[in-house]
Amino acid sequence: MTQRKTGKQCLVWDCETPILPWFTFCRDHNDAYKQGVLAECPGCDRVIEAKYETCPDCRSTVPLLPQEHFAREYSPAWEEGDREATGFFVYILKLSDGTFYVGQTRELPERLMEHKHGRTKSTAGKDPKLVWFERFETRDQVTEVEAILKQICKISPREIRRMIVDMRQLIDLLDYS
Repeated sequence: MTQRKTGKQCLVWDCETPILPWFTFCRDHNDAYKQGVLAECPGCDRVIEAKYETCPDCRSTVPLLPQEHFAREYSPAWEEGDREATGFFVYILKLSDGTFYVGQTRELPERLMEHKHGRTKSTAGKDPKLVWFERFETRDQVTEVEAILKQICKISPREIRRMIVDMRQLIDLLDYS
């Protein structure tokens, strides 16, 4: 993964480390997040260690996070097609129930049609709409980001919404003339 500079900082309570655009945390705190030791404050959106019951900033009660880790996916079926691929996409769909679905593919238009036509069990009948995507050079990069985004969807849907707003703002800047 290439690191891009952003003005965004890690959301952990007293951390001032800049982060990648699709991350909620710096690399060090992302590792702690993967281990399930961080929790988001519902009052001020900061993240603290889950062992603390109240936020040091706003004194809100902080819910403990589920101890769930999303592993990077792999399929032997990818190998043949991946040799010919020129790029890979990680994407987010918004579903009619208000939840998000995170996926990855080397063929974004075809994969979106599968979702739209109900050929994907987890999105069938939920009117999936593409709201965010990013292209990567390798399958390794896209599977890593997919796993991270799945974690973020679980713990901080608000961060996913921020990513979507950021993308919409960029799209609004496009000049087709």
